[in-house]
Amino acid sequence: MSKQIKKIRSKYNLNEIDHKKACILLSCEPGIKRLKKYSDDNLFDFKILAPCYRKLEKILFELNLYPLVNTKIAITLYLKYKISQLSACRITGTNEPTFRRYYGIIKEKVRRNPIQSPNHIKKSKKPRLKLISVNLPEIYDKNIQKLIKMKVVPSRSECIRIALRDFLHQEYKNLKLLGFF
Repeated sequence: MSKQIKKIRSKYNLNEIDHKKACILLSCEPGIKRLKKYSDDNLFDFKILAPCYRKLEKILFELNLYPLVNTKIAITLYLKYKISQLSACRITGTNEPTFRRYYGIIKEKVRRNPIQSPNHIKKSKKPRLKLISVNLPEIYDKNIQKLIKMKVVPSRSECIRIALRDFLHQEYKNLKLLGFF
């Protein structure tokens, strides 16, 4: 166990740590494995999300907060990719009130010590959005507007991004089953 405690001390820049706190921080590793799974399944960049997840772990640790791994991953996705809270919760299967409760507690701490600051990633790796034009039938637009009014999605763009991501994810799964990947 002492090797693991040394590893935790070096990873989180902590000089003094007791056994109980080290065990709590060791629980970060299964979270990183699950983050890798969500990244692969939803086409997110794991190399960008992993340091942010670890930084969020450290903030939560300092505040003595221990939410479930899915909640931490949802907060990381929300902060890093700036997707809606609902989308982040839906991707990870997190309860939205739980997400809001923990995010509300850490919001001020994250503002002072931002996770999404450009210092943590090179500009070339930052996810960029490309403007494209799409022609949609009027019924699609009406349904999207209903979703916006119900506050399921924040905007048309986000709604189309979610639908496209789900479609690509499903096609990727189908091609993987057929042996193309």
